[in-house]
Amino acid sequence: MLNDPLNDQNQLDAAWCITNIASCEHEHTESISMATPLLINHLSTRNSTLQDQCAWALGNIALDSVEQRDVLLHQGILPPMIEMLSSKIPSLTITTCFTLSSILSENLAKKQSYLDLFKDNKIFELLNEQILFRKLRIDKTNNNYQIEVLNYLLWLLNDILFQFDNFNQQYPTEYIINETKLTSNTLSIFLIIIELFTNIFNSSNSSLSLLVVPCIRIFGLVVVKPTIFIPILRELQKSNKLESLIASIIYSSVDNKNRLDNVAYSIDKLYKQYGPIYRLRLGNVETVVLTGNEMLEECFLKKKKEFHERFVRTSRKQNNGLDIIHTNGDYWHTLKNVVLTEMTTRKIKSYQPEIQYQVENMISQIYKDDDSIVTNITFSIKEMLLNIMLKLVFGTHENLETKSQLIESITRFFQSSGQFIYSDYVPFLLPIDIINLTRNSLFKDFKVLTDYSKSIIDDYEKNYDEYNNLSKTNADESEQRKKSMMECYFEKYKEGEIKYESVINSSTNLILAGTDSSSNTLSFLIAALINNPEIQEKIYSEITHNLKGDDISTSDHLKCPFTVAAIKEAHRLFSVAPLSEPHQTSEDVEIMGYKISKGTQIIQNLYSTHRSDEYWENALKFIPERFLNPKEKPSYHFSLGLRQCLGKSFADYVLFTTTVTLIRNYKFCNPNPSVPISEEGTFGLVLNCPEYSVQLKKRI
Repeated sequence: MLNDPLNDQNQLDAAWCITNIASCEHEHTESISMATPLLINHLSTRNSTLQDQCAWALGNIALDSVEQRDVLLHQGILPPMIEMLSSKIPSLTITTCFTLSSILSENLAKKQSYLDLFKDNKIFELLNEQILFRKLRIDKTNNNYQIEVLNYLLWLLNDILFQFDNFNQQYPTEYIINETKLTSNTLSIFLIIIELFTNIFNSSNSSLSLLVVPCIRIFGLVVVKPTIFIPILRELQKSNKLESLIASIIYSSVDNKNRLDNVAYSIDKLYKQYGPIYRLRLGNVETVVLTGNEMLEECFLKKKKEFHERFVRTSRKQNNGLDIIHTNGDYWHTLKNVVLTEMTTRKIKSYQPEIQYQVENMISQIYKDDDSIVTNITFSIKEMLLNIMLKLVFGTHENLETKSQLIESITRFFQSSGQFIYSDYVPFLLPIDIINLTRNSLFKDFKVLTDYSKSIIDDYEKNYDEYNNLSKTNADESEQRKKSMMECYFEKYKEGEIKYESVINSSTNLILAGTDSSSNTLSFLIAALINNPEIQEKIYSEITHNLKGDDISTSDHLKCPFTVAAIKEAHRLFSVAPLSEPHQTSEDVEIMGYKISKGTQIIQNLYSTHRSDEYWENALKFIPERFLNPKEKPSYHFSLGLRQCLGKSFADYVLFTTTVTLIRNYKFCNPNPSVPISEEGTFGLVLNCPEYSVQLKKRI
């Protein structure tokens, strides 16, 4: 019946039967597989009803298995199916999209010839024409059926873009669709989708909600795919449709690394082009980037009151602004004073036994003998610093499993939170961020960390009276016991000065900042000392000659100037916090002839400040001696001004104590001396030290 050229109705009935059989079990679909050549042949008929039914049957067959899809592709299903996209009949367009999407449900990235068919048959041109046609029909008639057709077209476009994205991972860019054609058509679709977003949110037609998900998916696939997005950015800039410098900064990152998260690199690149002060128009946010000691000191020391406020981006409001980093005004002063009260020299020195114990504990776990190789020492260092911070913030220790989970979340959080969040500056780009953030675990990791803090604080609140009564009946002992930072914050909560959320969020902030920044700095320092063994031995010689006994006081750094210089050089060269958290101007201000408006976002470009040859001789070399010169400019690794790191003194003491203890007792060696330890960090909110292995040799 399907092969009866004299009876269209017989052919249609046969195709309808095959459609239903193919929607059943696998063995049923197998039984009608010999009909596929005839079904494909009928795709070229002038009878649109028969075309529709045959395409529907083939779509069901394609959904059955990978093998069936391979057979259909081999039999030549793509050319006639793609040609059917030119039809203006709504039902036929829907069926065509369904069948093509069914074929694409298997990853075609390794099947270059089939993907080339999409290119050769002008799939993007046809889709562009169809999407524009359906969009115009919707604008004129507001017809729900046309919306359904457009929904199918958008899902097909999403599936095709996804396949080409996978394809690009397998083959060089030149195999991709001709860039000129891709640019002109995809730019048109890109602008249509932006317009669709506006219509979706402004229209009273609930059917438009069908288009939300495919629009978001396409938006994300276009933006995160350099071979598509770079030409679009070029076209947008040429046509003045995107006047913001956001295009330039994104283009800079994508063009260099095929990524969108290397913000510090892009800022550095713009500094080299525009100098120590330049203005960015990031969407609707005026931004000024400052680089160099002179510029930073002018703003944050001489005019510190005008520059001390924190600029809180939308993506940073996940904790309602109730933490020590993102608050302003009197509330911030209250949170700040809690930390400063506990960061006195005497109280910092009281943690020396704990720091010493944690260093020795780390060594006992990783050192077996002089011939053993320690893999991934960066994790061990991070675990050691986490132990110290848990004791400082909560007065507790944790089991290895919990610590491992916390370290994973902390590391991922800092990597993810350093990415560029488009909707912070261009609100309508929120869909892109939704896609990007679902691909990483930024909010999930932050919740893991805050939930951990909350569980400890909830338990403390539950047993607060018991703790208080114990302290009153055992006054002598309680005077000996140090209060944790969490307890100090909790007292402010009980006095009504801060909210409960601030106890949780500020405690979490301290754990995050104290663990990750110090551990990365120490890991980079050890890597540099391994690569420069003569510097390591010079530090060892200074320590053994100038320090006697194991007790390390807060004043011992005065006896070890070269050791301190090496730590400062690690801070400078590796710039663990490359951009710091942004500030904002509290009033209109003029800096060195440049006028900056109130409310402008201010970025401290510490990365370029610390690593530019304009400010440092041999800037990319590890040279501790530079900091022995009293006239040498300082590094601002803890930022500067009123919002510099509140834990600066504690961090300095921890790094000095751990460095002295480690180098005094062990020599750190490269297990493979012919290959230097990598010092190339990974950008995020912080510069993350790469994993590396070391060989420890016990000093006699």
